[in-house]
Order: sequence, then C-alpha cells, then structure tokens
Amino acid sequence: MTIRSFAVRAGAVAAVATAALVATAGVSAAAPYPTPKLGFLGDDIWVVGDNALCAGAIHLDVETDPTRPGSRTVVLTSRGMRGQGPAWDANPVCSMPVTIAWMDGIAPFSHEVTVPFSSTEAPGAPVRVDLSTGPGLNLIGVAIRGHLSTFSSWYTFAL
Repeated sequence: MTIRSFAVRAGAVAAVATAALVATAGVSAAAPYPTPKLGFLGDDIWVVGDNALCAGAIHLDVETDPTRPGSRTVVLTSRGMRGQGPAWDANPVCSMPVTIAWMDGIAPFSHEVTVPFSSTEAPGAPVRVDLSTGPGLNLIGVAIRGHLSTFSSWYTFAL
C-alpha cells in the first residue's frame, strides 16, 4: 500500500466518521452556549451613567442558540454601580444607553441597536439582546455613547 492510497483511505474514513457524528448530533436538544470569540479589550466595560456620576462595570457575553442559526444574543450583566452625593442617596439607580453594533455579510453590512440599561448597587439580572447577524464571522462591539466609558469588541464565529 502506497502512502497516497493510505492517505486517501484515511481521509475517506475521517469524512464518514465526521458525517456520522454530525448526523447523529441532536440539535433540537442543545441549549444556548457561549459563542467562540476573539477580543483584545476584555469582557467588561467600565461605564459612567447619568445619575450623580454613577459608575461601575457591565459584564458582556455573546451566546449562540443552535436552534436559531444566524443569530447571536448579547448578554449584559451589571456588576453593580455606585454614585456619590445626595442625588445618589435619593435615587440609587444608574441609567445609560448601551449601543451594540455589528458588522456581517447582510447588506448594509453595518447594524446597530441601542437599549436602555439600568443598575443599582447590587449586581443585576442579565439583559439579553437578540441580534440577527447571519451565520459565519461577525464583528460585534458594545459601547456607551456620549459617556466617559470604555468599549469592547469581538470577532465571533457561529453557524
């Protein structure tokens, strides 16, 4: 047996095994899972809100649901906010508009959505934002517009 015929047979066996694995995998029973992502700015953004110079961190995550191909869910979770002065004592809520922008292969290729976000001193419940990004590679960025805040962005890939 030559090396070439061995390589062809090994490739055929690998292709059949992969096809069998994909065919028997149950997509309907799968739960949403974190999307593979590549980012250099971290998964938290540090924000300054609208009330009494309130500030804190928002943790960001991106999920993919195998039952909904071509969609991503951005999950925003407050780590807790803190303000100062009598205005904060009277109303301990930090509010800000969070802008999520993404680039994909769907014309016009650049999309964005702005959602209201509020937090108190205690860490908050996650806020989920569904995006229709299409399958494949996407660039997703999250920022607080018009505020002294950081931003974060990732390249994500999912089916």
